[in-house]
Amino acid sequence: MKLRLHELIQESGKTHKELSEILKINLHDIIRWDSGENDYLPSIKKLMIFADYFQCWVDYLLGLTDLDSYIPSPVKEPKIAGNLRKIVYERNLTFISLSEKTGIKNTTLFYNWNSGKSLPQIENLIKVAAALDCSVDFLLGRET
Repeated sequence: MKLRLHELIQESGKTHKELSEILKINLHDIIRWDSGENDYLPSIKKLMIFADYFQCWVDYLLGLTDLDSYIPSPVKEPKIAGNLRKIVYERNLTFISLSEKTGIKNTTLFYNWNSGKSLPQIENLIKVAAALDCSVDFLLGRET
């Protein structure tokens, strides 16, 4: 998955070094994510930092939507804990059925994310958002 960092960085007029200093993110990671040569995606928290800085949705940054409008009150921490079970139940699902829909076999992950013990990898968060027919930003508590 190629992030939309390159176009956002170009539009900002900032260098990789300037962004690294402003955002407190490793310079080499920014360069690799910008070039698309990185084998791993940023963490959820780093994606949120980029989205806040560039004033866009995490979904836009991930290339999942073309909606690039500004979020007036972005959250600083992901709000998955406690919300995941609620969203799953609102969709008349269980963690077991969510596991089947996403292909994520380890249902313990859902319980850990819901309790705040861990955060999902972005690839898994994208699968969950697709299965629940919602945005990644919604799962992160950035969209109501």
